[in-house]
Amino acid sequence: MTLAFDGQSERSLRSLLGMQASKAFTPHGFVVLPQLNVDWVHEYQDDQRFITAHFAEDLRADPSILRFLNQAPDRDWFDIRASTSAVFPHGVSTFIALESMAGHTYIDRYRASIGLRVEL
Repeated sequence: MTLAFDGQSERSLRSLLGMQASKAFTPHGFVVLPQLNVDWVHEYQDDQRFITAHFAEDLRADPSILRFLNQAPDRDWFDIRASTSAVFPHGVSTFIALESMAGHTYIDRYRASIGLRVEL
């Protein structure tokens, strides 16, 4: 049976405290910049809350209401990013970045990005 969920509202307030380390290298006429970022993320406001729903096919004036708790939020985790960019002669530059979320109870997240820039 299909559930119709009532409106939901949630508030989130997060802080990030991080560090960044980088070092530029200039091998053979181009510049390489590796970088490491580590951020500690803390959630202040997103609290566990009740979610309500009813059966969509229940067309009575006073349908049965289902009420249940969502998962309690994870308050602390880390975002870790490792990236490298390179600037070559003639206006060409590239980058690659890898990111991971660590220490979160419910979420595993990984991202990768790669890019190229050419001046015309």
